[in-house]
Amino acid sequence: MDLPKIIFSNPISRDLKSKIEVSSRDFVELIKNDKLNIVFSACTPHYPQRKENFLYTVKEGFFIIANNRELKYLEQFYEIQKGNFPSFYAYLEAMYYNIENYESYQAFKESTFWSHELVYYDNFLDAKKKGFTNKQEYEYAKVQGIKNKQELDDYRNSGISVYSEYLNFKKGGFKDKNEFGKAITLGFQTAEEYHEFLANRYKSRLNKINEINEDLNSAYESNRFEEFIRLKFLSIEKMADLLYLKLFEKELTKENDLQLEDIFKKIEEKLNEKFVDYEELKNWRVIRNKIAHEHYKINKDKVERSKKFFDGLFDKSMKHFKSFIGN
Repeated sequence: MDLPKIIFSNPISRDLKSKIEVSSRDFVELIKNDKLNIVFSACTPHYPQRKENFLYTVKEGFFIIANNRELKYLEQFYEIQKGNFPSFYAYLEAMYYNIENYESYQAFKESTFWSHELVYYDNFLDAKKKGFTNKQEYEYAKVQGIKNKQELDDYRNSGISVYSEYLNFKKGGFKDKNEFGKAITLGFQTAEEYHEFLANRYKSRLNKINEINEDLNSAYESNRFEEFIRLKFLSIEKMADLLYLKLFEKELTKENDLQLEDIFKKIEEKLNEKFVDYEELKNWRVIRNKIAHEHYKINKDKVERSKKFFDGLFDKSMKHFKSFIGN
């Protein structure tokens, strides 16, 4: 026969007159003879110390109550050994939550979810499925609408303090909090829109550099060496501005009042790499100024020397710029 379902009740009054106590062995016989489908228990986690009335039935107006004499017959009848329960009382406590083995019951009992209320075991199971081991984290995630522990960890690791903003961050495909903040400030909702904006901003500057380079090549080929030096220095200045913008994501303004050497020093510090010969750079800035103010003349040897220096510095700067835009 199927095991009778155990229905849990409030404690029975100790002053109840219409009750009959029988041994656990006789109670098992009663279950079999009357083919009971339901029996009752007043032994619940709410009253763990009250072992009386741990199993009973009602027949012809009498409460027929099992006592703990020959308790092994009930333990055998309900096959509590299959769930590794140490006692019938432990089995009853677990059955209150419909938990079928002792290890699962102990895991719940030792967790932060433990409570007499059935809903907390449902929460315990739901939390376990979603990867939570802590009740506080689980309840916080539930209120916020966070699906599982991994999503909670991702949210916390993002550094974003408001979950609704984190959802926008995630939906927008941003790589980190810093990028997200800058994009939102500029009115962009997705990383794609923000990257397109940046690419266009860089593109206009690259086009300007290319125009300057075309002009300086023309100056070189037509032996206008002074113009070549001026444009070569201008090309490096524009390249430094572009690299600074990419690394620091802010414009250089007149208020910055930075010499080209100062700009490159900030870039080197950011990159943690030395690649500029500052003595040579200063030398060519002095020559550029002489050309502008003193009509200084340049010979072919100096031009070739300047070309070697500026080409090397330009190529290294462009290499760093491209490495940061994924090219």
